[in-house]
Amino acid sequence: SGETFDYTATSATSGSAFEWSRATISGITESGSSGTGNISEVLTNTTTASIDVVYTYITTANGCTSADQSVTVRVNPLPVLSSTLAPASICNGATFGYTAASATSGSTFEWSRATITGITEPGTTGTGNVSEALSNTTTAPIEVTYVYTTSANGCSGSEQNVVVRVNPTAVLSSTLTPPAMNSAVTFVYTATSATAGATFAWTRATMAGITQVGTSGTGNISEKLTNTSTLPIDVTYLYTTTIDGCSSSAQSVVVRVYPTGDLSSTLTPPAVCSASLFSYVATSTTPGATFAWTRATVTGIFPAGTSGTGNVFEVLVNTTTAPIVVTYVYTTTANGYSNTPQNVVVTIKPTPVLSSTLTPGAICSGSAFVYLATSATSGTTYGWTRPTKAGISPAGTSGTGNVNEVLTNRTSSPISVTYLYTTTAGGCSGAVQNVVVSVEPSLPVSVTITSDATESCPGKVIHFTALPVNGGLAPGYQWRVNGSDVPGATSSTYSFIPTLTGTTVNCVLTSGAACTYGSTPTSNTITLTVLEVCPDITVTGTVADGQDTCYNATNTITVAGEGTTFTVQNGGHVLMIAGVQIFYLPGTKVEPGGYLHGKIFDGAYCGQKASSIVDVTGGANDLPVISPKSTFRLYPNPTTGNFTLEQTQGTVNETVKVVIYSALGGKVKTLQMTREMKHDFSISEFPVGVYFVKVAAGEDAQTIKLIKTN
Repeated sequence: SGETFDYTATSATSGSAFEWSRATISGITESGSSGTGNISEVLTNTTTASIDVVYTYITTANGCTSADQSVTVRVNPLPVLSSTLAPASICNGATFGYTAASATSGSTFEWSRATITGITEPGTTGTGNVSEALSNTTTAPIEVTYVYTTSANGCSGSEQNVVVRVNPTAVLSSTLTPPAMNSAVTFVYTATSATAGATFAWTRATMAGITQVGTSGTGNISEKLTNTSTLPIDVTYLYTTTIDGCSSSAQSVVVRVYPTGDLSSTLTPPAVCSASLFSYVATSTTPGATFAWTRATVTGIFPAGTSGTGNVFEVLVNTTTAPIVVTYVYTTTANGYSNTPQNVVVTIKPTPVLSSTLTPGAICSGSAFVYLATSATSGTTYGWTRPTKAGISPAGTSGTGNVNEVLTNRTSSPISVTYLYTTTAGGCSGAVQNVVVSVEPSLPVSVTITSDATESCPGKVIHFTALPVNGGLAPGYQWRVNGSDVPGATSSTYSFIPTLTGTTVNCVLTSGAACTYGSTPTSNTITLTVLEVCPDITVTGTVADGQDTCYNATNTITVAGEGTTFTVQNGGHVLMIAGVQIFYLPGTKVEPGGYLHGKIFDGAYCGQKASSIVDVTGGANDLPVISPKSTFRLYPNPTTGNFTLEQTQGTVNETVKVVIYSALGGKVKTLQMTREMKHDFSISEFPVGVYFVKVAAGEDAQTIKLIKTN
């Protein structure tokens, strides 16, 4: 098949010519054809059996045509393998068996196999079938090719490749000794193989000391392994690796599981009191275990966070009023591996203290002292003692909880009484605290009143001041005149214009102080004298038409001056009577028709006629000053205590009488000068205020205002 069929037609008859034809035949690729002369064409048998191809020949010579003649050629097929060219893969080291077959009857077979890198067996040849072991020494499948030649009826087919895949023995390329691990940690193993497409299956037997029971799986491993012993345990996983149905021998993947070096000492040590030593001794059942710990900063705990190794020995202070949990995070290390940190938790109890005041309010002698002890720390109990204190009854005592007892102060001064309190909560006691209460003695209450004068001119205001003893912060006052309460007169001062000599003034005090007796006393009584005529007066203003006015003064009358005016209008009538002198100062004016009569006292004041010193009638605008022959000046003025009196006019007098009056006319001191023009005097004992110094020399007299300052 597939070869050129050449046929040369001949005839014994000379000059013969030939014609031929070939019908289309099933199984012959080339369709039917015809021609003359010889035949030369390729015939291809597409079947597996021989096919007879018939050429019909007609021979013509000398005008004569022969009958049809058949030229038959047998076209044998090219034999090929009918057995598979891609036999199933085989595993490394397995015998490859191949039975060659062809649809062409009588076929024979030859084959050859070249030497291939990675295949142990060298190249070889043979006939018929193949049966030989093939060993793949690599990690990847190797395709081994057998080149087959099939022959039949003297025809050989084209070479055919029979290719078989020889799989390697797939093994783990991942480590068989993964790193050791700590107990209770997840063991993760990722299985790998240098053989692409390999799959994995594994088993783990149950082992004493490992909590997890035996198991199996495929692919990778991810499981927790817990070593409950105190020694390392080697856990074995048996891995089988498979590629294309070829499985390896089991391989052991062995991981060492160290025991967890956990604390065997308690994780909840007993609570301790604030400021006490917390001592913790770390232990583990794993030999050679070491310990490291940290303590974070906790609000309310002093000192700040810290860390260390081994045991804990430190004083912790709870600065709050409630228990605080403090956590030590312990890491235990054994065999080079550290456990999952463990929390050692201890409660630091607070030091209970009193939240109730340590300085309760004072109490009065003979009153019950009640003290309710409280603490911000829950469950606190209290014990107290009171030492014996001089001046306090009863004697010292002790008790628990609150205080409720009567204390008596037998002295006249406050006494501080101390209660020594001990607070306890949760077995922890605080330092002794002193609760101190003042026991006040019973105090007498009294009041004294003073006044700026006891004598007064008509219309003159007298000022009174109450001076309480033990009146408290807000004493109450009630002023009384002639034994009767004055409505609204309830402050510490009182002002009053007396009209009658013998008028009395006093005050009733209501004490605002605690711990007193006699709490509403009545003050001393001041009796007042009302003078008929004032010592000195100043006259200003206007006397109008029809007014008849008289002015009295036992010493001096001063008219106008210092920017003021006094005017007697037309028809006005004025009489002035002075015991010593009358000063008409600038600003004094008598209009035409007005009348001003001034005189020195002659035994009668206003209402009685006496000899005139000066008569002035209308028309006089500038009035003379009525003045004695001898005049005096006083300096310094104001003074802080000493002053000098100097005669500035007249001859020296045998005796000059000097009388000092208060601002209200009361005589306070009498002095004198003897045959001297100047003399120094002292009033240092006088209170600050205004005084009048009356100087009398023979028939002459003069009154000078004196101011006493600090």
